[in-house]
Amino acid sequence: MFIKQKGNRRKFLIIHSIGLAMAVAFFVVANAWSSRILPGVRIGKVAVGGLSMAGAEQKIRQTLAQRPIRLVYEEKFWRPDLTELGAEADVGSTVRRAYQVGRIGGFSFFGPNVLLGRPMPLQVSWDEKRLAEYLRLAASRIGEPPRDATVVVTDGQLAMVPEKDGVVIDAEDVKTEFTARLQGLDEPTVFIKPRIGEPMISQDDLENALTQAEGMLGQKLELRTREKSYNIDRAMIGQWLKFAASQPLTSTEVSTIAAIPRLRPSVTVGIDAAALTNYVTSIAREVDTAAEPQKLLRSKNKVEVMDEGRSGKIVAVAAAIELIRNAVQSGSGAPIELAMLEVPAPTVFLDAPSAPIPNGKVISVDLTKMMEYLYENGELAYTSKISPGINNWTPTGTFKIYAKTKKQKMSGPGYYLPNVPNILWFKGDYSIHGAYWHNDFGVRPRSHGCVGEPLVEAEWVFNWAEVGTPVVIYKS
Repeated sequence: MFIKQKGNRRKFLIIHSIGLAMAVAFFVVANAWSSRILPGVRIGKVAVGGLSMAGAEQKIRQTLAQRPIRLVYEEKFWRPDLTELGAEADVGSTVRRAYQVGRIGGFSFFGPNVLLGRPMPLQVSWDEKRLAEYLRLAASRIGEPPRDATVVVTDGQLAMVPEKDGVVIDAEDVKTEFTARLQGLDEPTVFIKPRIGEPMISQDDLENALTQAEGMLGQKLELRTREKSYNIDRAMIGQWLKFAASQPLTSTEVSTIAAIPRLRPSVTVGIDAAALTNYVTSIAREVDTAAEPQKLLRSKNKVEVMDEGRSGKIVAVAAAIELIRNAVQSGSGAPIELAMLEVPAPTVFLDAPSAPIPNGKVISVDLTKMMEYLYENGELAYTSKISPGINNWTPTGTFKIYAKTKKQKMSGPGYYLPNVPNILWFKGDYSIHGAYWHNDFGVRPRSHGCVGEPLVEAEWVFNWAEVGTPVVIYKS
């Protein structure tokens, strides 16, 4: 009995020791491979076992770089890169998946996937539009591509150019073979097999569009503005027509287009927005009128309107385009009235000339511009439009106001003016005063030598000026 118990204990110790040794070995191995891909793992034909993820990624990228892509047809070949073909190799994601092979919950197990070295495919994605575009270019170097039936419009007359078969390369076949070679990191050479392909659009597909286009060309349209009218004829409408397939077709649909009639594209005719916009814009350039700015002169006590300016008129281009498009397509035949938009006159503030005398009050009169400027210590205090003397009768020079008269009669050969208001005498019988008998201030000379002002401005100047105030009269 004692001997039997002793034997069982010895077996237990042996089993326990073996288990402990295996656990220690497992821990040592797991720790040793924690930052590396397990041995035996391959991506395609490239062994990455024992490498870090960064090392594996570098090795895969070097392999791709050392194996350039080749498209071969007979003695011709092309060397596109992955981007030109629309292919993208996701090396980083593939390496991360390779690292997980043989691992469960952070532990490493040298299972059959690792020990047998089963290859993992490189992940590849495709931009099918870019691939199709590249293959169309390659096919054009082998032979003429398929030519769609088209409509040519010349001077308003329609002519059909028939379709023609041409050389195509099946994008799906190329993609499938390249994908397999890239996934296996194999020699990426693909022998292309061009074939004769049908065009997408035939003459039969254009019949309805031709009928519709003829109806548009038959319209007689008149475009009107207030000043002009424009006749729109067949030749002009023909420049606007645009034929287009109503639905884009995939390469698979194109290859089966003859077998499945419902896949045939529906061709429609419409108006080319750019061409119609150019026409309306050319009309607008003829009839638009630009706004002229309102010119203002700001002083301390007044804002003088030097020029009233003028608002502009421009064609409402977007509305005109829509009206013409609807008229061409619907065949209303009614004259098209162009709507005009008003453009407000912008405001511009003018700079006044500097004060002729920097200190005190001074009245400055510009006979050429027919303007009067009042300054006080160099600052513009007030402005007024004036009417100087005819025949250059207003004297120029520097004077001083020697007297002020609130109101009096003025008369001479050919004129008699009672109650002339707010008179500032500056040289003999010459004065600055209000003028109630005309409104040509800033427009033209009217006096026998005096400086005439509007009544409101004359009163302000009379009250502001003092006897002894300098008066500088000049021509600019």
